[in-house]
Amino acid sequence: MDQRPALKNKTVTGGRLNLAGALQALTNTSLPVIVVGSLPVANQTQPDDLIEIIFSLPMDRASVEAGFQISPPMNGAFEWTNNDQTLRFLHAEPFARFLFTTNYTCRILGSARDVSGQMLDGNFDRTSEGSPVDDFAWTFSLPLANDDFTNQVAIVGRESTIVGTTRYALPEPDEPLLTDAQLWAFSVWYRWTADATGWVTFDLTLSNKFDTTIGVLAGDRLDQLSVLGSNDNYANRTGSRVSFAAVQGTGYSIKVAAKYPGSIDDSMWGTFLLKWYATPPPGLTGSRFSPLSASPGSTVTLTGTNFTGATSVLFDGIGAAFSNAVNDDLDLNITAVVPPDATSGPITIVTPHGSVTSTNSFVFLPLPALAAALTTDGKLSLSWPNTFSGFVLESTPSLTPPNWQPGVEVPKTNNTRWELSSPLNSSERYFRLHKP
Repeated sequence: MDQRPALKNKTVTGGRLNLAGALQALTNTSLPVIVVGSLPVANQTQPDDLIEIIFSLPMDRASVEAGFQISPPMNGAFEWTNNDQTLRFLHAEPFARFLFTTNYTCRILGSARDVSGQMLDGNFDRTSEGSPVDDFAWTFSLPLANDDFTNQVAIVGRESTIVGTTRYALPEPDEPLLTDAQLWAFSVWYRWTADATGWVTFDLTLSNKFDTTIGVLAGDRLDQLSVLGSNDNYANRTGSRVSFAAVQGTGYSIKVAAKYPGSIDDSMWGTFLLKWYATPPPGLTGSRFSPLSASPGSTVTLTGTNFTGATSVLFDGIGAAFSNAVNDDLDLNITAVVPPDATSGPITIVTPHGSVTSTNSFVFLPLPALAAALTTDGKLSLSWPNTFSGFVLESTPSLTPPNWQPGVEVPKTNNTRWELSSPLNSSERYFRLHKP
């Protein structure tokens, strides 16, 4: 086995198999002794796995045991088998699981000897050069403590933080994905129990530019979980944020997952700060709403934060039909339809976690009183008071969905009313006056 720095964390052993060298070492007794196998390896070691080293020749027990090292240090006993070619280290306590990956490093010093007295060739260059040149070392680690759903880490409190990582996390069978874009979930799990009823927000801040999702799930079995809320890229960032209505005494699973970027490299995982807190009241940002004025039936977009769970949008106290933006903008945008009985004034957004009212007023544009008639030459004639300027006639063949197209006719005024006439087309069934 040739150890290669470029293969670290990319192969199970961190090296490549040198088949020719291995055959020579096993058949040519004049070559120094080498290590032909070592366990455990990689990042899926279990707490009770044994440490095992296999040599190409029978070994001098005392020199090998004196040259055996493990970091972090552990107590244990040695066991020899296979005519003193296989050494096992029986560690007294299990390997520890941590919220962050901890690497265990084992080392056999180059001063270890075979029964003929020849020292170890730890770097496989066919010569014995002693320690530290011919030290043989390898590294292994355990899965993250909360890599699996059954090993969720308990988190408590109405407001707190915890640092975690997705490094070396792996997907599980039956694990629910949070978004369609989540190709491969390298996820870790937390279990939080609500100490009060109310809206709560979980927020991820990342240490590097890996991409994450976060989800809040209900249920006690991995294959029966339901997603209460999730987020991929909050406000166009790779970090994530989700708010939901918590019920006192209920336990919730919080899943933090890194998305597979298309290749196995350091961009697929990283360290994050998970924080949670009572969801703040909604807020309006920037221009607050757009357009600043509109007629009944027009749509107005409200921009801000903490809109999740909104229960009503009020135009100067008059309720309006509305919908939150979808997916990642759910918390940031609301589209509302100007009600027919609205009046000019501020716009209010109401949520279970508070309300916000705009500091500037929306200007309500009432629709003009419209007169319509058919002319003797088969045209549609429309007129309305000249106090309403800037309107154009639009038509659409269907209302499901509408495809409003402006006509070519330009309204004219006779000082008291605007007038407009348009030839009727068999494909045009619906008409409206619209102010662009």
